[in-house]
This record gives sequence, structure tokens and C-alpha cells, in this order.
Amino acid sequence: MDNSAKHLLQRLVRRIPASMLKSTLDKWERLTAEKRKSLDFTQSKWIITQELVALCEKSELTVKHITELEMIYITENPNQGMWHTFQLVEPEDDAHSVELMQFKEQFKSHLRELQRNVSVKIKKHTDQAVWIRVAWGDGLSSPNHLKATYVVLYLQTPYVFVNALSSKHKPLLLQALTLSTRHQQIKAANLSGQKLTALRDLLMRQYQQVSQPPLMRCFQQSTPALSQRVIKAFQSCALKRCKLRHQQTDIEWREKPSAMGCYLHCNLQSLSWKQNSKTPLMKP
Repeated sequence: MDNSAKHLLQRLVRRIPASMLKSTLDKWERLTAEKRKSLDFTQSKWIITQELVALCEKSELTVKHITELEMIYITENPNQGMWHTFQLVEPEDDAHSVELMQFKEQFKSHLRELQRNVSVKIKKHTDQAVWIRVAWGDGLSSPNHLKATYVVLYLQTPYVFVNALSSKHKPLLLQALTLSTRHQQIKAANLSGQKLTALRDLLMRQYQQVSQPPLMRCFQQSTPALSQRVIKAFQSCALKRCKLRHQQTDIEWREKPSAMGCYLHCNLQSLSWKQNSKTPLMKP
């Protein structure tokens, strides 16, 4: 393990609270269970760090492995540092069909065309968020893993969350994101803070309200007992503006200004429902 890997590991262990260190290492799984058990987590942080460095050296771990440990900690504890928000605008026709593997390949390709000596690691989190870690290098210098940039985005949504991005690298990152997500532009959303989860929940709630037709919001509130299958089929048609031919689904919706509220008629294969805000759910 070279000096850069040692420095990164030492700084990372100092950042991780003592109460979380054992569980974080268990999730990492780069050290065997026997080696992890040899660590005494009741000792001081300095002693634990030295023992952990020695174990990693014996296991011949590299910077790549240490960055994996860092990503585990950051994704599990995202509310730190300052997060800035951006919004992708003017999507191309195929923007909604971009998948994770396609995004990975194109993002790395576009970024490396713009900047040499960059280290990029992309990971999909359990909440469907795509986490990106970028360590920047110059024309001749290797990537600086001690000052990595973190990016969080949800594919098929317009919002991007960025942490620790310098003004020098900002246009490079934004251009790579714009191209790899099939959009024409990206702009600042003028919202920032240390609580990533709060920023995400606020913007995603607004996005869902804007992207859903008024009928769908009324329908979800007035028919909580309706089959989730029908709701998902409705959302797919409303948001993607397409027919679910493979399910042979025909969905028709309209909104009445009267007090009768929302009306929905769904034919899903052999099942049919009619629902009004004042009438119970029934099968004809």
C-alpha cells in the first residue's frame, strides 16, 4: 500500500465515529472476518488506525479499495459537507430511457475526454440513488483522492446534488453530466445545505407534484385501497405518455370541475374498476 492510500485511510478512520467504525468495516468486506476480529475497538483511535493500516498492508489493498470504504461511509452518512443542487433541463427524446450501465460508460468517457487523470467510481445505492465519486488530477499529476467530489442523482429525474466541487472542475463535471443523461443544459437550482436528505426530499416532492397530472394526485388520495398494480400502470402512462401494450392496458382519465371530483376508468386485462370520490370501490 503506497503513501497516498495510507494517508487516505488514516484520514478516513479519523472521520468515522468510533461507534460506527466496526459496522463500516464489516460492510466493506475487504478484510477477512478473522482480521476484523483482531481489532480492539475499545482502544484509542490512533492505535486502531495503526493496526488497521498494518492489516491493509498485509492484504495488499490499494487506493481503489480505500475509496470503496470511503463511499460506504459517505453514502450511509450523507448529511455532511455542503451540498449544492443543479437541474437538468431540455431533455432529449431518449432521456427517460437512460439506464445505469449506459450512464456509467458515457459519463466516464465524456469526463476523461475533458480531463486527464481522473478517477471515477460509480455506485447505485439501495434507495436507487446513483453515487459518483470523482478524484481530480491535472495533466501530469495523479488524482487527488483527499479532495474528491461527490455527486448524487436519480436517473429519469432532473435534479443533481454535488459536494466539494471546485470552480475549476465545475464546467467539466456539469458538461459530462449533461451529455451522459441526454439533456441539453444544466443550471443551478439555487438551493444548498448540509442535509442532503432534506434537499432531496424537498426537490423530489416538487418534481413529483409537477410531473403528476392533478387527477393522479386526487386519485391517490381518494382511493388508498386501490390495487397498487393499477396505480403503477396509471403512473407509467401519465409520466411516460405511452401505452403499456405488454399489459394490454387501456387507461382513460378526465377531471371534472364539479363537486363529484375525480373519475377514473381502468381496464386491466379482465379486471375493471370505476371509482368516484364519493362512491366506494366496487367491481362491476
